[in-house]
Amino acid sequence: MASSESPRVFRLLLPARELRKSRRFYETLLATKGRGVTGGRVYFDSGPVILGILDCSSVPASEFRPASEAVYLATHRLESLFQRARRLGCLTPGFLHNDPASPLGAITLRPWGERSFYANDPSGNPLCFVDARTVFTGSPRQIAALRKRRSSPLPRSRTTSRPPPAKRERSRQALQLRAPVIARPPPVLDPRRRSDHGTAARATAGSGPDHRGWDHKS
Repeated sequence: MASSESPRVFRLLLPARELRKSRRFYETLLATKGRGVTGGRVYFDSGPVILGILDCSSVPASEFRPASEAVYLATHRLESLFQRARRLGCLTPGFLHNDPASPLGAITLRPWGERSFYANDPSGNPLCFVDARTVFTGSPRQIAALRKRRSSPLPRSRTTSRPPPAKRERSRQALQLRAPVIARPPPVLDPRRRSDHGTAARATAGSGPDHRGWDHKS
């Protein structure tokens, strides 16, 4: 835990190419009013930290640089904020780390456990809005859980140990085709029916698969 004597962050400024446009954007997205201060700044109360936008309209377009890393904001109303961001058309395109399973502009569970989505303000400053219940602060417990997830092998699919029903049925039919044929007992001859050569002419029981019968006349 940080010492009470450690400096704390209390204000964060983002550059704005058009201050009025950026102010309207943030008031709509955050659903709160900003307050203008001297020096071409607009402040928004954001918990213990002030989020401010700074007028940089005097900077040539070729020299203007937005923030290089996202500003992370936690909220208990992630879905509502996401809908406002979608209406503003500011959702970030593309994928996180080029992973199609982690789109930037959609509420997604990230590999480190946060539910979040990414957006860009009118000046190109990247923003990330995170479900407050899933904020990753790098605590020892969170780090241990993250390392465990990364080191654990992927769960084995159930289909690797038990084939699907269709495959099981095909396997059962194949086994039936390969099953040995049980030979029938030899025919029982009727001693009262004899052929001209003194041999049995007919069998009272059914013949086996290779039985050809008798062709002599009684």
